[in-house]
Amino acid sequence: MGEEDQPDQSSSAPAVILARNAGAQIGLALVVMGLVLATIGVLSDAWLVERVGETDVEGGLFSTTVGNETQNHGDLYSNCTKMMDGLGANESSIEDVCGTLKSLHNAGFIGSIFIWSGIATLFVASFFQIKSFTGNRSRLTTITSLLGGGLIGIGVITWYLMLPETTNNPDLGYALWFCVTASSFGIIAGYSGTLQSLLDGPPRMRANGVRSGTDMGEFVLKESSCGDNTLSILCDDDLIRVVKIERRGAIPSVSDLLATRRDAYTGFSHQRMDWLDDMRGIWWVLAGAGLISTFAISPLFSLVFIIGSLLALAQLMDPERFVISTNSGDHSFMINRWRSNRELTNLSMDLVDEAMIAVLRGEDLDTDKIDNRAGLIAERFRTNAEEEQKELAKAPEPKPEPEPEPEPVAVPAPAQVAAPTPASEPAPPPAAVAPVAIPPPPAAAPAVQPPPPTVAPVATPPPSPVTLPPPPTLPPIAAPPASTMMPPPPPMAQGLPAMMPPPPPTMAQPMMTPTPAVLPPPPPMVVQAGPREENLSTDEKDGLMGDLMD
Repeated sequence: MGEEDQPDQSSSAPAVILARNAGAQIGLALVVMGLVLATIGVLSDAWLVERVGETDVEGGLFSTTVGNETQNHGDLYSNCTKMMDGLGANESSIEDVCGTLKSLHNAGFIGSIFIWSGIATLFVASFFQIKSFTGNRSRLTTITSLLGGGLIGIGVITWYLMLPETTNNPDLGYALWFCVTASSFGIIAGYSGTLQSLLDGPPRMRANGVRSGTDMGEFVLKESSCGDNTLSILCDDDLIRVVKIERRGAIPSVSDLLATRRDAYTGFSHQRMDWLDDMRGIWWVLAGAGLISTFAISPLFSLVFIIGSLLALAQLMDPERFVISTNSGDHSFMINRWRSNRELTNLSMDLVDEAMIAVLRGEDLDTDKIDNRAGLIAERFRTNAEEEQKELAKAPEPKPEPEPEPEPVAVPAPAQVAAPTPASEPAPPPAAVAPVAIPPPPAAAPAVQPPPPTVAPVATPPPSPVTLPPPPTLPPIAAPPASTMMPPPPPMAQGLPAMMPPPPPTMAQPMMTPTPAVLPPPPPMVVQAGPREENLSTDEKDGLMGDLMD
């Protein structure tokens, strides 16, 4: 690994200069043919054709031809009105008789304005298409071509819609179809850049094109535009192979088109079809003339159009043919530049003759110049990719759109409940913390009596296994509900019902809605206190009851 792996940028590989831009060439040809067709159509009277007896009648934008006599629509309308005036007809009668000629004149006049505007726009577009041959394609090339074709189409549609209704039913003539075809050609020429991308093929995604990966010398004949397909000649001391290589993931797939022993290799020939390029103008003229003659003269001229179109297409593909001769016969291969890496393919076609003749002399297959050029292409791809990454890094990140602030929602005030205010309520005594007030029961049933909160400081006898919680914890638990949720016992004694619900929490805290689920209900406290009395002795129970009675 050293300097041998780096591409030699100072190599003396011959420069291949091929001024070829298939998209611009197609666009220019379409614009020129559109100009010719639209001009012929607008100057011809064969827009509406009809045969009356033995006489051919043709109606155009400005005039009508009957046999060999041509009369202008405007002159016909003027003569008609003068004749009707001489007969003493009123305006409505004149309009009924001469109105058709007036409508024909107006339709042709309005339609011709759009068509001539489209022709002038296509003429300007032809200069931009010529400029595109140098690779300097601007947006005006697309705009002018589309605008020219669109104006011609609008002119045809406007003329057709403004035609007056007549009793006869004439046919559409070739002049109309010429303008329709010219409009289509102009619109297609506007997308010549898209046509160029279709001819060039998909872009490269990797710097290096696919190779066979064998120990044999490899001379690349054609590489696809994306670098994933290659047609190559492999040669070593024993074999000569012509293979087709396809990249499948990271592994190349090699298919042999020809394999022969080197001592069986007897000759090589290379046929360049440069005559297709030399006469490319003739092919386009032949195709255009055949198209015009097909509509204007006879459908048999469609054969001329097809031949001219095929030769023009072959010129765009730029094919070349080479033949490898062996003891078993001649083996020919066709190479075209359709969707190929044109830079590398053009260089290969210039160097393949010298390389194969050297192999015929018994020398090694020289691939240095091809490898150097492939290395330069790969290096250029990496450089362009790095520059694109730098430009993306320099580009400011798009700022996120600020989210709209939520509108404030008005919370309705809670309904007021008619109840005594906390200020007017008497303060509850500290001893009244029991949830339910129970009257003193008879002495026969002391076990079912709940313990009052005042017995918290009473100590339990040591021998009994008491599981009660510490007494100091009972007052803090009962204090909050006594002040916020539960009414004190004295108001109950003054006539309030025993089951009266506590005042709503909104009275003490009007802006907060407490959760009722978190408050401990009084009944569980009574149920839990029941088992605690089983641990008291009879004397202790009597003492407690006596205290309560006092």
